[in-house]
Amino acid sequence: EGTRELLNLQLNRAFGGNVLVFPLPGIPQPIVKSALDSALQDVDVEYRTVISNYEAALRHDQAEPTDLNFSVWDSDNSDIYSGQGALNAGRMLRPEDRGQPLIAMPVEIADDLGIEVGQQVTLARDDGEITLEVIGIINPANSLSPFGSSSALVPPEVVPTAGANSNLYSYQVPDEDLNRALAELSAVVIVFSIDIGFIDGLLSRLINQFAAIPTIVGLLSLLAASVIMANTVALSTLERRRQIGILKAIGLKPGRVLRVMFIESSLVSLLSAVIGIGLSALIIALLSRSGGIAIPLPTDARVTALALLAAAVFIGWLATFLSARVAIKERVMNVLRYD
Repeated sequence: EGTRELLNLQLNRAFGGNVLVFPLPGIPQPIVKSALDSALQDVDVEYRTVISNYEAALRHDQAEPTDLNFSVWDSDNSDIYSGQGALNAGRMLRPEDRGQPLIAMPVEIADDLGIEVGQQVTLARDDGEITLEVIGIINPANSLSPFGSSSALVPPEVVPTAGANSNLYSYQVPDEDLNRALAELSAVVIVFSIDIGFIDGLLSRLINQFAAIPTIVGLLSLLAASVIMANTVALSTLERRRQIGILKAIGLKPGRVLRVMFIESSLVSLLSAVIGIGLSALIIALLSRSGGIAIPLPTDARVTALALLAAAVFIGWLATFLSARVAIKERVMNVLRYD
């Protein structure tokens, strides 16, 4: 469940919105943008993003030119770069960097060419050359970058928009207006629109199928743990027949003896449940962080944890009641005589 929540968040951040629009190849960007703006003029759109992909020859010092893919994210979302890869050095691009000759380099190309933050690189394209300052080194391998793990980032208004190899349009639309926005976009014949929720639903179904076996194993483990726990409590109670007999001999009523046993069983059950749930959360955190991306625990995991705590206490009470009844009903003389 935590993986699904993280997946939905990463998809929205990686593409800048929850609605993606792919234009047909060969259609100029101004025509596409005008058609999209006209289709969504009556729809409440929170953010509009245009992701343009470019190719260029990268030159640095005396090294041989290297092919480089870089993308330009033109958006009115102030947090548009939050979905990019982890930062290895320097800083990430910011919205106020618009028009500035800056570039955020992918770590694999920076390592190959010995590029460091603050150095100058040159991008050679058919429409001319551009000299940019390396503002940051990023690692897109840990993100869902739409253009691969070796794509650099350049601010808007630095390279001509007409020279883009491909464009991707992204819109952040409120959930209540999502269906309307998709219906309006479907009327534009020169584009193809898709809801991020569709991708998330498809991948979630795959995750659910793979998670079926661990879920079954978990339920069987829970059943086995319940039986073992009940058996342990019952044996512990029966082995204390002499103590129960002494408590009755000094005047304690059977009901009070049973309450004492219930209190002890509750404390042991709660402690064991807390230790078990705590170890589970710790293992999940270690496994998720070892993969480079921390998978958050879903919000409804708290309900499951509380249910497990209640189940542990109930099992302890039930086992204590069933086993202690036998010991409490025995006569004090019989218990003390044989023990």
